[in-house]
Amino acid sequence: MKRIPKLLLPLLIALSVMLGSVVSARASIDGDIGVCWWEKNKAHEGAEAARALGCTDEYVLKWFGNKWTEANNRQKELEAQQKEYQGVWTITAYCNDGRSASGRPNIAGQTCACNCLPAGTVIEIEGMGRWTVTDRGASTGQWAWHNSNWCDIYLGSEAECQQLGVQHRNVWVVK
Repeated sequence: MKRIPKLLLPLLIALSVMLGSVVSARASIDGDIGVCWWEKNKAHEGAEAARALGCTDEYVLKWFGNKWTEANNRQKELEAQQKEYQGVWTITAYCNDGRSASGRPNIAGQTCACNCLPAGTVIEIEGMGRWTVTDRGASTGQWAWHNSNWCDIYLGSEAECQQLGVQHRNVWVVK
């Protein structure tokens, strides 16, 4: 059996990644974040395959790196278009064993209470991930002032709530 020249294998791998990009181009134009993830994955696989085959050609490896960077930048742009900045909010925490105002069970790390957004709204809190509004804040008593620019996140224990304290973070509504 004949051996394929060393440079030809990485070029064949690069060609397969390029063809995959062409196939996904239409979906990418439509703004599919999943396609960007797929393109990043294929670029990574191509670079790993080239390295495994002994390719040390900087041009080939740089090409895969550029493809990954392009897909990553496009993914970030698409994700930014799908979020609406709300400003800096006051973030507090609560814990209990009950259900939220929407009737759903409270889930640590996912449930939040907010009076200014409708139930079911997904928000992203800077450095804390995504949360779903399923609960409402207090309408009477010491916390009644929580009407806007405030979110109370549900955590698993009182110790976690105390550790969080009161923070001020950027918040986005995920469309």
